Amino acid sequence: MTISDLLARLPYPRRRGAARTALCAATTFASAAAVSGQTSLRPFTAEDALNVQTVSVEALSPDGRWAAVTVRTHRDRLDVDHQRFGDATYVAPSLERLWVLDTGSGEPIELFDDRVQVSAVSWAPDGSTLSWLRYDDGQYRLETWEPGGQVREVRLDTPLDLASISGLQWRPDGAGWLVQLRASGWAEAARGAYEEMTEGPIVVHDGSEPFLDWDRVRNMGDLAIPALIDRSGAVEQILPEGGWGGFRFTDDAAHVSVLGELPLKTVYEGNDGTEWRMLRVDLASGDTTHLVEPSTERPRPNWRDDGFRYAWADEGDVWVRDIRDDEASNLTDGERGPVSATDTTTLRYSVQRWSPDGSHLLVSSQQGWHLMNAESGDVDLVFALDEEAREEGPRLNVVDWMPDGRRILVSTSERDRWQRGLAHLDLESGQLEPMRADANTYASWTLSD
Repeated sequence: MTISDLLARLPYPRRRGAARTALCAATTFASAAAVSGQTSLRPFTAEDALNVQTVSVEALSPDGRWAAVTVRTHRDRLDVDHQRFGDATYVAPSLERLWVLDTGSGEPIELFDDRVQVSAVSWAPDGSTLSWLRYDDGQYRLETWEPGGQVREVRLDTPLDLASISGLQWRPDGAGWLVQLRASGWAEAARGAYEEMTEGPIVVHDGSEPFLDWDRVRNMGDLAIPALIDRSGAVEQILPEGGWGGFRFTDDAAHVSVLGELPLKTVYEGNDGTEWRMLRVDLASGDTTHLVEPSTERPRPNWRDDGFRYAWADEGDVWVRDIRDDEASNLTDGERGPVSATDTTTLRYSVQRWSPDGSHLLVSSQQGWHLMNAESGDVDLVFALDEEAREEGPRLNVVDWMPDGRRILVSTSERDRWQRGLAHLDLESGQLEPMRADANTYASWTLSD
């Protein structure tokens, strides 16, 4: 059976993803045959497609010495119960192998003898400890590993379970983590709501209610309680049960900012079905302060590394606020000139990145990329992109700012041929200098300190 024959037998919705897998696998077989001197290839089978391995870099230690990686195959997701989608208590299986790779020698350390289901893999700020959440026997466990040591479970001093939607965010001082927990009785209520929809009597769904019934059931999956956990397992809840996300610590670990989401109704058109807010939580007193009052417009903060200041664009203006201040500052203050002498369209800025020292912002406009002083609002064009370059030149996306503050890493993708890679923009010369460009597909660039 040829690859084309295999793809032809697949149901239509699956062909696109399968074709991509088949291409990768076929390339591997062709390379192996060339090396061994074989003149023919064996047929590519469905078994081969299921065994294709995907390696993902989950976390890089701050010094770049260690990379936590996962290795998975399509076979590792064969036991998904598709009848359970919509059940907020169901965790679909997604097994993988968890390795730590020595980036100097290339030697892998396999942390488990078998495949496991892990999420939220992250290194401590000082790079001494790797942590993750592992789903095992119907519940999530918080586990850690230190180079040269063994995997250790951090047993939580609470009867509440870790939520399936929880991240695992290190405190800046490395003393513990921020997670999300399920409230007491949540599982019973969520499971009961799902069973009512799938196993209960036939009912008429009333569209005059704020939520369609399935939306009401699915929304239960977003409810959780943010909490701090220290390395001994002690637990401190910092907010009540709700829809929370976008957590951001200040670098002194005294405050955390959080985005709140409250569904209001089923939305048939438009984007006004959710109420958003942003809070500052004082971790010593537990007091909360609204940084953004409840509104149907979602906040999109771009945070400075220290967690104290954030920036955003609104109607083309750039705003900055310190979470300790009562008000925000408009850096552009509406003083935005035309794009050019021949284009009288008003400049509109979008925020891209904060500089490593927090003194400047990289912002984009119809002219290109600019450096904007985060105090005065003064702007310098550092990389011009005219209309022709934007429409015909390579697609450019900011990856990160180099620690020295003089260069910006940029991913590149040519429009007229299959060539992608990485370049750096020299902010003094304004030149974009290639670092790597070839026919490979690259994603998830990660920069060490």
